[in-house]
Amino acid sequence: MIVNLASVLTELFSFQTDRFLSVLLGILACLFIFGATSLLPTHRRKLLLWLPILLIMVAVGLTIGLYGWRLPHGLSGRYYDNPSWQGDPVREMRYFAQPGQRVDRFLDFAPNDFNHRYPFSRSKEPFSIQWQGYVRLPDDGYHLDVRSNFGTWLYIDDTLIDGSHAVDLGTADAQAMLEEGWSYPEHWTRGTSFDFVWSAARRSVFSLGVDEVADYQLLMRCMPFVYPGSPPQQLTVSLNDTPLQTLTLQEGWQTYRIPVPQSVLKQMAPGMFRVNFSYAHVARPSEVLPPSQDQRRLAVAFDWVALRKASADRAATFAFQAPTFSRGMHRIRLNAQHTGNNPFLQLRWRPSEDSPFSVVPEDWLLPADVTFEHLGTRMLLERLLLGLSIVSKCGLILLVGGLLIVYVLLPSLKHVLTVDALLIGGICLVAFGIRLAFLWERAGMEPAFYNL
Repeated sequence: MIVNLASVLTELFSFQTDRFLSVLLGILACLFIFGATSLLPTHRRKLLLWLPILLIMVAVGLTIGLYGWRLPHGLSGRYYDNPSWQGDPVREMRYFAQPGQRVDRFLDFAPNDFNHRYPFSRSKEPFSIQWQGYVRLPDDGYHLDVRSNFGTWLYIDDTLIDGSHAVDLGTADAQAMLEEGWSYPEHWTRGTSFDFVWSAARRSVFSLGVDEVADYQLLMRCMPFVYPGSPPQQLTVSLNDTPLQTLTLQEGWQTYRIPVPQSVLKQMAPGMFRVNFSYAHVARPSEVLPPSQDQRRLAVAFDWVALRKASADRAATFAFQAPTFSRGMHRIRLNAQHTGNNPFLQLRWRPSEDSPFSVVPEDWLLPADVTFEHLGTRMLLERLLLGLSIVSKCGLILLVGGLLIVYVLLPSLKHVLTVDALLIGGICLVAFGIRLAFLWERAGMEPAFYNL
């Protein structure tokens, strides 16, 4: 409960909230000044007019001072018009402080947000981006991850914690990486529970990648489809069109390793490539396991697949649960590479496993060139000023909104709320209710109504 409250306060007391309140206060201030003629006839009402205007001017000065004095926020980004982070960054791009570089306040990119006259958004030209900087975590136990539909590699304190080098195949986030020959995600409940997916053809393909060339191991946890009289299943693994190895799978869930030398990866990395699984035989459960009605052509069920450097620990397990981090400043680097179409990307965090992920706000991101001299003191003062700005604007919004209601809106309603106006409004509400009832009944009669 305390963690959830802290995370809510972290999101509420943010620069985004302050900007939203500033816009709302500006709109109310304009309406207040526009309707100020109703406050002028008496001396008392003149005070009610000038006091809010004076307080609004103080709030404007506080906002200008805060945004002029505050630390730079966001991550330093370098954009390349090639898929390998090589050469000079692109020289012509909108909103760039320097050629090919800018500070992105937060990483929440829809397809149209990758601006280089928009070839970074809807065309299929490859591009790559590298963001660097620092993330300041407000408490212990935070998780960080990246949600995207293309190759990403997230490093925290120079340790790779999340990326396209590993795919938990049975999860919803993995669906963007699966290309052909797969069934739907399922959940295993016998003993340890986890998500998995069956292959559904003689060949299955998905995307995987690395951001540097080295000797790797391809690890996978899988289980062959076994039935009475079934022959041993053989799995052939290829990267793009380069065969790696053919495995004879054992019954039950097992973890397998295949060496991937850097001589193979030099042809396709750094970046994304296609992993091809070919199966010696497939079978329909409805034909070999009666009375099953399953018509799928099954071969192998997969839990996860990952590429790991050959020099890493040779433990047989691979953890997909994101690590947690301590409170304070952490170095962050995110490499992204896209070779397809309509890319999207989000850098997310959550304070605990029970909390949903949300985009990391700009308040807690700092660019790579930030100076650490008196940084802690400046960030503390910044948070105090930001909190003061948000609280004062909330109070002003209540004050100005109340004056608008009492002295402008209510007197105007006396001329609007006539018997005829109320009658017309009632007729419209009845018609709207009848329409909703019709749609509700129709949807109940035809479940696919909204999918027509």
